[in-house]
Amino acid sequence: MMEIIKESCFRIIIGGSTTNAEQLKRAMKYMEEDVRKCYPEACDLESDEFVRMMILDGCFIVYLFQKNSPIKDIFNMNSILTEIWCDLLLLENQLPFFVLSKLYGMINKSNDEMGEFAPLALDNLLKAMPGPTISSGKVPKNIKHLLGLVYDSWIPHPTGNQGQGTLSKFIRCAAELEEAGIEFEKKVKDIGQDNNGKDEKCVASSLFDIEFTDDAKLKVPTIDIDNNTELILRNFVAYEQFVPHQNSTYVCDYVVFMDNLIDSGKDVQLLRHSGVIVNWLGDDEALAQMFNRLRDFAYSTQHSFYYKKIYDDVDNHCQKKWNRWKAKLKKDYFNSPWSLIKVVAAAVLLLLTMAQAIFSVLSYVNPN
Repeated sequence: MMEIIKESCFRIIIGGSTTNAEQLKRAMKYMEEDVRKCYPEACDLESDEFVRMMILDGCFIVYLFQKNSPIKDIFNMNSILTEIWCDLLLLENQLPFFVLSKLYGMINKSNDEMGEFAPLALDNLLKAMPGPTISSGKVPKNIKHLLGLVYDSWIPHPTGNQGQGTLSKFIRCAAELEEAGIEFEKKVKDIGQDNNGKDEKCVASSLFDIEFTDDAKLKVPTIDIDNNTELILRNFVAYEQFVPHQNSTYVCDYVVFMDNLIDSGKDVQLLRHSGVIVNWLGDDEALAQMFNRLRDFAYSTQHSFYYKKIYDDVDNHCQKKWNRWKAKLKKDYFNSPWSLIKVVAAAVLLLLTMAQAIFSVLSYVNPN
């Protein structure tokens, strides 16, 4: 079915362009040797079949990205676009970026094919990413493929370092952290307004922008979890671990962090109520198991763990018994207005009783 769709997309694109199929074939034939070198394993396809694959796959991607062009959605692909974006980001499905940009340039007669196609690709693919995706607007250099383009645009800027270091301890799950007096607060993508009309200032620069404040608030960007999230995160985990030039493991570290927070559905429920997680799976236990599975594949760089400082600060907070006592006192006696009223009433009653006792003693000692 996909082969039929790709061929149809190719015919539609060629029909609306001054570039013909033979010109595309010659261009791809010229690039064939360089393209084959991009894959670690030799491809068994014959030259003509390999070139045909480059053209059909490349034109299909260009077709999808040019959704603002006057092309009818004859296959109703808009209904499954998210699944298609995820499929395009799979490590095993990557087509060299210079092939895609060349096809885009030939189809659209562009003089700046790289400068135009990269932002177009990002605009489409970043929408499929979980959590906030705030692009700097700058196109990464030395783009190898779509996966690398999205990854380099998605990860934090080096100057946004959380304080990397050697991972020597783990934080407790969300429910236990709450018992230690730590509150969870969501970070949003855009500056908006709350119900009182005040600007929300807890804005996330990316999915990885987590912070622990002096008033014991763990601020975590909101992440939407759906049926594609596990596949997306696992794919980027694989990319970080199997691509030699990657010095940091931002996604792996994030997975480790979330796995530490989530042991069971109870932890998911807590994070969901605080707005940190939007669970489109509908089952809190299923979501907990998802992060537990991802952790089995994630091996973070122990000597440069991205959330090292946060782990240290959270652990130091939990080690202080007073924080636990204060949290328990707040939970047991000040968790609702009625509880507060009861405590105040009991205190007033105690004071009145003490005052009555004192006056009784004074009247007995000094009747006058």
